[in-house]
Amino acid sequence: CSIVAAKHAALLIYCPCRLLVAFSRKEADKVYVQDLVKQHGEKVWALLHAGAHVYVCGDGTKMAKDVHAALAALAATH
Repeated sequence: CSIVAAKHAALLIYCPCRLLVAFSRKEADKVYVQDLVKQHGEKVWALLHAGAHVYVCGDGTKMAKDVHAALAALAATH
């Protein structure tokens, strides 16, 4: 939210955002979106419950299924 905060400083209080990036092709240790969803599940659920939107870019044939499953498991847990 630092981008938003630069224009609207008052939003800092209401915007506990953090950019998490997953790279699975160029890194020695593979990081996948679904793993980050699981790792930060409580925070992700709180943001979704507050009306956040999820945008995922990547392979729609394989990754999308895994990310969807991670989000569904998150919803079932919380």
